[in-house]
Amino acid sequence: MMGRKLVLTAVILGFISFSFGQLDVKRDDFVGSENRNWWDWYNDGPSTPMPAVSDGYVLFSLVDPDTSVDPFCDAALWDGYPAFGGPYKYCKITLRARALNPHKLGSRGWGLWYTEPYPYLQNQAWFMHMHDSTGTGYTGLDWWRAETANGRTEATHNYTDLDVEPHLVDDQQWHVYQIIRDTTYIDMIVDRDTVLHATQNLPQQDMAFHIWVDNLIYEHVDPDIINIYKRGWTGKNEIVLDYVQIVTPTGHLDKSEPPSGIVRLRYVPDEVYSDTTLVPWKNLTFAAPTGDIVTLVTARVERYLDADNRPISFDDDIRLVIDGNDYGWNTSTSFNADETGSIAKTIVFEQSSTSGTKSLQVYGATSPLLYDVTVLGSETGGIIFNTEYNETKSAGTDSLWKEIGFNVNSGEVTIYISGEADEDPNPTNYGYQYTDFNNDNDDDLRIELDGHSFGYQNDTSFWGNRQFGEPRSVLISRQLAGGTHTLKLFAHGTPELYRVLIYSEDVVSSLPVTLLRFSVEPLGNYPRISWQTASETNLQGFNLYKSFSMDATKPEIASSIRINSKLIYPKGGGGFGANYTYIDSTPELRQGTIWYYLEDVNLDGSTIKHEEKAASITIRTVPNGFLLRQAYPNPFRMSSGRTTNRSMTIPFTLKKNSAVDLTIYNINGQQIKRITYARLPRGEHHIFWNGENSRRQAVPPGIYFYRLSTAQASQTKKLLILK
Repeated sequence: MMGRKLVLTAVILGFISFSFGQLDVKRDDFVGSENRNWWDWYNDGPSTPMPAVSDGYVLFSLVDPDTSVDPFCDAALWDGYPAFGGPYKYCKITLRARALNPHKLGSRGWGLWYTEPYPYLQNQAWFMHMHDSTGTGYTGLDWWRAETANGRTEATHNYTDLDVEPHLVDDQQWHVYQIIRDTTYIDMIVDRDTVLHATQNLPQQDMAFHIWVDNLIYEHVDPDIINIYKRGWTGKNEIVLDYVQIVTPTGHLDKSEPPSGIVRLRYVPDEVYSDTTLVPWKNLTFAAPTGDIVTLVTARVERYLDADNRPISFDDDIRLVIDGNDYGWNTSTSFNADETGSIAKTIVFEQSSTSGTKSLQVYGATSPLLYDVTVLGSETGGIIFNTEYNETKSAGTDSLWKEIGFNVNSGEVTIYISGEADEDPNPTNYGYQYTDFNNDNDDDLRIELDGHSFGYQNDTSFWGNRQFGEPRSVLISRQLAGGTHTLKLFAHGTPELYRVLIYSEDVVSSLPVTLLRFSVEPLGNYPRISWQTASETNLQGFNLYKSFSMDATKPEIASSIRINSKLIYPKGGGGFGANYTYIDSTPELRQGTIWYYLEDVNLDGSTIKHEEKAASITIRTVPNGFLLRQAYPNPFRMSSGRTTNRSMTIPFTLKKNSAVDLTIYNINGQQIKRITYARLPRGEHHIFWNGENSRRQAVPPGIYFYRLSTAQASQTKKLLILK
C-alpha cells in the first residue's frame, strides 16, 4: 500500500482488433534503459532515486526515508490516468517480481488500487508486505498478504497470510504473481497456486495497477479507522519487476491461424513464459510433407544484471525440439540471453522430412517471450531468400528501406517478415486509450509486393502504436507467376527488422549441393561445425573456412582462411544428402566472433561458397582471468536414479594461477554440490561431476546451474539432467 503505486504495462500485441477505446492488452518487459511516458513515476524523499529501467527489469529503491517529508517517502510507478480511481474494472494481471533485501520499516507490494486521495484506503486487490518494529510509538505490525477490500471496516476485507503455511511465499525470491478480477470473484495466484479466492465484499470501483516501496505503516482500528505512521531509517529497501501484463476482457493474446497450403503451422501465442517445470511449455503438432520443411521462431530473451554486472536472476532461454531433433540449451540454435544479451530475433530451423504428423516442443526458462512458431513445407519447396538483418532504420518518413528481388517457379510463395516498431513516445493521458497516441509520431513498416502495397497501420504491417516495441511477424502467402518478383519495405520512424524469409512451394535447385542446415556450437573447448545436405550431385567434397571479427559484424568472405587440411569427402550422392560434423581444434582465444563458411568443391574443380548460410560463434575472454565453457554432455541422462554417463565434463580456461570454486545450484537457487581447488595453474582444465549432490545422492531431473568463481569474479552457465 502506498499513496501512489506503479502500473506496468505496455503492449497491445498482435493488434488484430483495432478499436479506438481503452488498450485491451498492456505489457511492459522493460526493454532498453528509458522510462516510458505511459506511466507515472515517483521518487519521493531526499535520497530516493527515480525508478530505473535496466534492460530487462525496473528497480525501485527507497533510500534513507525521512519522516519529515510530506506526505511520505516512496519509489513507485502507477497507471496515472485518471487521477483518482483507475482504468480497470475487470482484468487479469501477471507479473514477475522479487525484493532484494529483508523488509525495512514500511510497506511494499503490487496490485490493484482505487487511487483515493491520501490517506484514504478502501478498494484494493493486491499483494502487500508491511513491517514495523515494536516499542513506544510503534505498532509492531508485521504481515505479508494477498488481500482484497471494499471499505475500511474489517468485515469488508478478504486476505490470506503469505508468511505462514500452507501458502508460505518468500518475497525475496522470484515469483510469478497473478490477479484475476472477474465479475463475481477475485483470484490471487502465486506460481500457479491460488492463495486467495474471494467472492464476497469485492471492490466495486475501477482501479489502477501499482507497484511501490514506501515508509508507511497502516494500522486498522475498529470499526473503520486507518491510522498511518511514517518511519525513518538509513539504508535501502529495494524491489525489482521483470515484467507486467494486463489483459482486459476484450484483449486476446493468441493470434494463431489454421494451416493452409505450404503454411503447415502458424502458432502465434505472443506469450511470456511463467512456468518453472520441465514439461514442454508448448507441445505442438503439424502435418509435414516429404521434402524440406522450415521452422521459424520469433522470440525475445533477456539477461538480468545489476549496475555491477552481477546477475539478479537467471537469464531467459528457449529450447526447441522439432520432430525429435533436440536443438539444446545454450547453443547457436537456441535463444540464450547469457550469450547474446537481451535480444529479440528470429531463428530458422531447416530439416528434411517424411510425410506424416510431426511434433514440436518448446521449452522455456525464466521469462522469455515467445511470439510465434511457424512451419513452412512442400514436397518440392524450399527457401529462395533468407536474410537476418537485426537492423534499425535511421529516422525518416515513409521512405524505401529494403528492396529484395527473387525468382520463383509458378505457384504459392510465402513471405515471412519479423521485426518491431515503437509507439509515440509522448502520449496524452499516460496512453490510456489508443487515441492518446499520435500515429504520425510512431514507428511503422509497410510491405509492398510487385507494386501492390499492403498499407500502413493494419494487420499486415508493423504499427508502433499497436505493437508497442514488442516482437512481431507478418506472414503473406500469394500465388505468383514464374519469373522475377520484387519485395519492398517502406519505413516511417525507426522500426527494427529482424529477418525476411521467402519460401516457394516449387524449387528446382541447379546447385550441386542443396544445403539444409549449417551451424556451429561449443563442444568442450572447441567449436563444432555441423551441416546437413538434402542432395549432392557432381560433388568432389567440402572445405571449411573461418574469419574473425572483434564484434558481431560479418567480415568479408575474402578474409576467411581454410581450416581443414584435407578435403572433406561427401557421404551423400544424387538426390540424397547427409549429415556432417567437424571440430575446429584451433579456435581463437581472443574475445570476438568467429564466422564459418562451407565451400562445395565440384568434380570439375569449380567451387561455391555458401556465404548466405554462414554461422558464427562468440568467444568471450573476460578480464577476470578465466573463461567458463559449456558442460558436456548436455543434457546429462539419468537412469533408475543413477547417471548413465560416468560423469559430465565442465571445461574452463584460467589465464593465471587461481583458487577455484565450482558450485552447482538447482532452479530454486539451492546449493547442490560444491567442488573447490586451493590452487590451479593457468591453462585448460576440466572438472568432472557425476550428477550427485553433496550427500552422494543422484539429483532429480531438472534444470541446474553451475557457477565457477575465482577471487576476482564468477561465471554461471546452465545444464539439463534428464531421466
